[in-house]
Amino acid sequence: MGSGGTEKIVAMLAGHFGSRGHEVVVLAIHGSPANGYYTMPERTVVRSMEAEEGPDAAKRTMRRVSWLRKTFQDVRPDLIVSFLTKINIQTTAACFGMSIPRIASERNNFKTQPMHWLWRLAMAPTLAMANAVVMLTSGSMNALPEYARRRARVIPNPCPPIVRHPPISVPQRLIAVGRLCDQKGFDTLIRAVALARQNVPDLSLTIYGEGEKRGELEALRDTLELSGAVAMGVVAEL
Repeated sequence: MGSGGTEKIVAMLAGHFGSRGHEVVVLAIHGSPANGYYTMPERTVVRSMEAEEGPDAAKRTMRRVSWLRKTFQDVRPDLIVSFLTKINIQTTAACFGMSIPRIASERNNFKTQPMHWLWRLAMAPTLAMANAVVMLTSGSMNALPEYARRRARVIPNPCPPIVRHPPISVPQRLIAVGRLCDQKGFDTLIRAVALARQNVPDLSLTIYGEGEKRGELEALRDTLELSGAVAMGVVAEL
């Protein structure tokens, strides 16, 4: 239960279902239930394999499957919602022979997501066995093989209600936070800033994050002559 986007969505869903009177149990592989980055709603039970079985066990695929199955038998859920490729596959294995409805949520594009060939081989059949599959975009859904796409639906990431006020002026400074990798698309954002500055000359952007694409992003910034408008910060500065 770290600071990632998937963990944020889990916390939001737990709050939503809890507010409608459902009992919610959140299962995490790593970390401590008491030290999650996001605050879990009251009455939500959080369990961690690492806390119950130890950190070494949490690193092993078959031990994960065993713990998940044992926990499902203990909790006896009416519905299981799993997130991310490996966990979706492991949850499918853990549910073998059980008649528990299951929703698998994938957060990436099947064609572009880096993964070991074994996980890639198992991913599509796993999704096809779920009662429903949630994809974030139509592009990621259409990247799935047709047989795995039949139960897929596009549900974009939610956001809390926003109180909208008339803008006082055009924003002058933008901030973005994330891993500096292909998946996050910061190169597209930098190019967008270059275009936007044609109409908003004082527009600036600061990107906070670390990753293997830092050098390439800095080079793109310099090529577009944005060295005075785009800054590459580090997370420690936040």
